[in-house]
Amino acid sequence: MRQRFPLVVLLLGWLVIGLLFQNSTRLTFSPEQTNGFRLLGRILAKALWQQSEIFRDTGRWWMVLPLLRITTFLDPTFSEAFDFAGWHIAYNLRAEEKDERQRVQWVRLGIQVYEEGLERTPNDFSLLFGLGWTAYDKLGDTVMAAHYLERALNAPGKFTKDINWVRHMLAHAYERMPNMRMALKHWEEAGLE
Repeated sequence: MRQRFPLVVLLLGWLVIGLLFQNSTRLTFSPEQTNGFRLLGRILAKALWQQSEIFRDTGRWWMVLPLLRITTFLDPTFSEAFDFAGWHIAYNLRAEEKDERQRVQWVRLGIQVYEEGLERTPNDFSLLFGLGWTAYDKLGDTVMAAHYLERALNAPGKFTKDINWVRHMLAHAYERMPNMRMALKHWEEAGLE
């Protein structure tokens, strides 16, 4: 408890200030103060992110999800947390479930987390690719997969190796639709680069 006391105090302080900031019309904050609140939220989000990674690495899957949700609340543009949360729900928590209907629900919840992240950072490559891959791999929804993989192909922040991998996945998605014209187009473009 002593190790987490400073984090708990900071988190509670941030929440109280956030509530005052949202619920009071009489209080006015300067842009510098508002930026300070955002900075504090991001710092707390990074600390919680590190704790969630410890839980993940030690196999405490069910403890990761609440921390990831708080992390994305504190820093709504932390796309890496959304990416990991979507993947964690759709893959790890799904794998722990025995009932097949519940397994599909975990995948759908993971996809909702990806979509929530895309609402805040609409052109993030890792979120677009993660959502496309999850739709393809876990739902078998090739139309949804192709939509998000096409967007990932045009998103900024990717590396050259990512382009060929996305084209490869797009070709597979179009093959399964079947849309052979688009599949061949992406196979050819992946082979040329």
